[in-house]
Amino acid sequence: MTTVTIDTIPQPAGTPGPAGPAGATGPQGPPGATGAQGATGPQGVKGDTGATGAASTVPGPTGPAGATGATGPQGPAGPTGPTGATGPQGPKGDAATGQVNYGGGIVNTSEMEI
Repeated sequence: MTTVTIDTIPQPAGTPGPAGPAGATGPQGPPGATGAQGATGPQGVKGDTGATGAASTVPGPTGPAGATGATGPQGPAGPTGPTGATGPQGPKGDAATGQVNYGGGIVNTSEMEI
């Protein structure tokens, strides 16, 4: 058998073929890590003071009783009252002895202390 060698002659490149169809969308990946917390913002401006409310119409509670005051000094003596009326006349004594009989015995009026 006889072997024949064929030399290959280089040829120019062929034209590219048409583009293939677009691929399908892949599944969604897992969620990413939570980002760091942002810095605290500046403090806001203080608001104006509100208007004063209306006065209360309800009276407040009664306060506690105060302490008892000291007794004052005694006042001056009042004027002397009028003389009382004369009492009734007593029993008449015995003319001979000077003694009065009150019904319970004889009393010697000359020896009585007044």
